[in-house]
Order: sequence, then C-alpha cells, then structure tokens
Amino acid sequence: MVSVQLSFSHFCAGSILNEQWILTTARCANFIKNSEALALVQVGLIDLQELAQAQTVGIHRAMPYLGPKGPLGPGLIFLKQPLHFQPLVLPICLEENLEQEKNIQLYDCWLPSWSLMRGSPGILQKRHLSILQVSTCAQFWPKLNEFTFCVEAKKAMGEAGCKGDLGAPLVCHLQQKDTWVQVGILSHFDEHCTKPYVFSQVSPFLFWLQGVTRPSHAPWSQQGAMTTSASISLSVSTSMNASAFTATPASIKPQFISLPQPQTLADRISLRYTMPWQAMIISCGNQICSGSIVSSSWVLTAAHCVRNMNPEDTAVILGLKHPGASLRVVKVSNILLHERFRLVSGAARNDLALLLLQEVQTPIQLLAPLGHLKNFNSSECWLSGPRVLKPGETDEDPEMLQMQVMGASSCAHLYPDIGSSIICFITQAKGLDTNVEPVTPGSAVMCRPVSGNGSWRQIGLTSLKALATIVSPHFSWILSTSAKAGHPLNQAVMPWVEKPKSSSLHKQATTLPLSSLMILAMQSLL
Repeated sequence: MVSVQLSFSHFCAGSILNEQWILTTARCANFIKNSEALALVQVGLIDLQELAQAQTVGIHRAMPYLGPKGPLGPGLIFLKQPLHFQPLVLPICLEENLEQEKNIQLYDCWLPSWSLMRGSPGILQKRHLSILQVSTCAQFWPKLNEFTFCVEAKKAMGEAGCKGDLGAPLVCHLQQKDTWVQVGILSHFDEHCTKPYVFSQVSPFLFWLQGVTRPSHAPWSQQGAMTTSASISLSVSTSMNASAFTATPASIKPQFISLPQPQTLADRISLRYTMPWQAMIISCGNQICSGSIVSSSWVLTAAHCVRNMNPEDTAVILGLKHPGASLRVVKVSNILLHERFRLVSGAARNDLALLLLQEVQTPIQLLAPLGHLKNFNSSECWLSGPRVLKPGETDEDPEMLQMQVMGASSCAHLYPDIGSSIICFITQAKGLDTNVEPVTPGSAVMCRPVSGNGSWRQIGLTSLKALATIVSPHFSWILSTSAKAGHPLNQAVMPWVEKPKSSSLHKQATTLPLSSLMILAMQSLL
C-alpha cells in the first residue's frame, strides 16, 4: 500500500508493481501529471503521522491510461529511485492469464485504506469484503465505462461515511490457485453512502501495464491497445450463495449485503524461536515457508511448501535474528525441487528444495549448522522457525517446540511408504492439535546429545504435519544441484557443523504484521 502525496498532503493510494512502478487510478495519475516535481510517494507506512518508518521517493513521471474521453481505468507512477523491499514494502500480484480472469471466483477480498475511520487519514485499516454481492454500476453511476464494477458498504460504527483512498487495491484470494491478487482499483465512492464503491478492473489493462513497465520500454513507452471485452465476469462466493455479474446489461437489479467493520492488521508472525541463519519465504500465495541459509546464494527448504511458487513472485526475508542487523528482502532467481520429490500416503518423500537467490550485496556469514545424528534416543531435539500467530494467540509456551522422535517401527506403521530419510515426531505440548503445524514448513529440526557439551546441529527440515526430512542422506544432492546451477557450495564446510552462538533456542519475542507480508505486500506474505 502506497501513499501518493502532492505538496506533502496524502490524496491518493496505490500498490507496488515492482521497485520503480506504482499502480493507481488514471484519475490520480492524471492529477499529478506535469506536476511531478511537487509529488512523492511514501511506502512502509501504517500510521501516516509516523513518517520515520516510511521510505519517501520522488516521482519521475505519472502516466494515466487515456481512453477516448479522457483518463480511464489504471494509472502508473514511475519513481525516481527504486524502492528498498522489506516486510512492509513488497510488490502486489496481478493475474497473468486474462482467459482465467474472465471467470475468476472471488473467495476472500480486502480493501485497505487510511480513510475508513473518523478523523482519518491516519491508521491503515483493511475492510473484509468476503460477504458481498456485485452489480453493474449503471443504475448508480450512469457515466461510468464498462470496465468497472460496484460494491456497496454501509457505514459502520466509527466510520466517517463511506470513504476510501482512490487508487487503493481490491485484493482477493483466488480459491482455485490459493493465491492473493489485485483485481480492482478504487476509482469512485460516495461519502454519504447513497451510492456503492466503484472499482476499475485490472485484467483488461494487463497488456498496457506489461508494455509500459517492461524495462526496455519504460518509462517512455507508447500507450498500447487495451483488451476490450465487456463480457468479463466475476463471481463472488459467500457462505450463502454465489452471485455473478457482468459489465452489461444495466437492467440487472443490484442486491447488496452490508460489509463488516474494518479490521486492523492483527495477525502476526512470531520470530521468537528462529535462528540467525533461518529465512522466511513468501510469495503471492498465502503459504509461508521457512528455510535454512546454506550459502550466500542458496536457501534449503521443504519442496512441498514451495512446489507451486513462481520464482518471479517469490522473495526471501533474511536477518530474522541476526544481532544488530535489519531484515533484508532478496528476490529468488530459481526454485529447484528434488528430482525424486513426490507426495505419497500423506507424506512427502525427498521433501527438499533449493532456492537460488539473486545477488546478495553483503555476503552471508552465519550459515545453517547442518549435520547428522547417530542416536535420537540419547539426544535433545527442538523445532526452530517462524510461527503464524492468530489474533489473541501468544508464543509464551516453548514446550510446544520441544519434540520427541518416534521409533522407526511406529513411524513405519503410520506411514508405510515414507522411506528411510523421514522421521515422525510428537511435540511435548499438551492438547496441541495434531493437524496444526507448530512452525512453518521447512523449519529446522535442531538436536544435540544429552550427555556432554554437544553443539546444536540442524539434522532435518519439517515436512508435512508431524514429519521431518533428515538432511544428511541428501548432502550429495545439495552439492551436485548447486554445482549444476553454476553456484557450487564450498565442500570445505561440509557437513556445515558450525556452532550457533547460543545453545539456547529461547529468544526474545519478535513479531511482524502478517497481512503486510501477504497482501499489502501483503498478505501471508493474510
């Protein structure tokens, strides 16, 4: 979510497409066109009054889409300097396939805004739009074009009318793909709530957006042809029914369901039990994965967690617990799954993947202490990794991360076809739902001998539910795969058994806004 400002006053919103391009409405872009020297954008903001946390970047050029009668649909803003990606500053996702977009089903939608509550702009809020019905706009806004759709939201307690930030993204969960994408841009609203919100569709303008933002053409690209299809339809799933709309005809009588009150960004990701050499992996989907840094180029993780991720839409967050270091967001160049990875009988065999990072400016010094363990019965083992906390949930109970490895025969009885490099485990926490993963997939299994002063070693990665993949049988695969990709690991550090600085996995709590990672960046990262 981006604050677009003119003479240091917030007047529009937008979403991040990449490091130098902001998506907003054509009206907003047209308003600042030829006045770019007076305009700027601020990103990374929750509170518009807390400017210290924001990145402020000047605007090089504003480019509205111009239809036959003037500004129409989206607008683009080209920044003077690239943005520095971090957890609160991440790009949004757009549906790439126009044919699939035509019959897209909106399962869970959110509208972020600084202008929802009384006295705003102020604190960034998000309004849940999963219970709604959509109609044509002609009855309420007869002069709008066919590339719009309308949604009504009745004024809730504490709201200053039916307001919003022009240019704010309507972000929805695609149930078919388990992915979050932007499907609309807020373009009109009626403060007195007599008319519905109006959103510009995104999909008809994808070719223009791609052409303008392509590096070889930006920022002086000629405006390309728009996809003109008035038959694009969306259907909106609710707990009661599913209703569809098309841009025409206007004779359809609209029906609306009032929306719930805005909700603050409450979900969090706890980093309390992470280690400095661990990373978080996020993409346009609502899946969050953990990983282990094995070099400045590679992160090791669970294949089942990243198997549907597109490298172009995936990023890795580094520096989770590095002393004195800030979080860094690094793009992913490639995702390499184990060649023999497969899902079988509720388990994942060879559940390993390597993520190749784009060039990291500062070499990574702390690497995962991968190693092997001879005897689980005489060892102490814990889980280490990020945890997704629901509203009201705390992470004060470290016992839920203490694990006990089951015997091989008991594990084989539960999962007959899992193979020899997978272990079953149970946690020490009482009453823990066995269907809930205590940490994100790809987190570390850390063990050390009970007797003596043995060092902690990462002997595995968490897989599906209460399963973990032992990494030592796959050392040769890690080495050969990294070498074939042109970024070989240093065999001198095999088997990566450096000691972590502390033998304790109990760290001070750190939390991050989950929604900002998955949608507004957003959204896991919901």
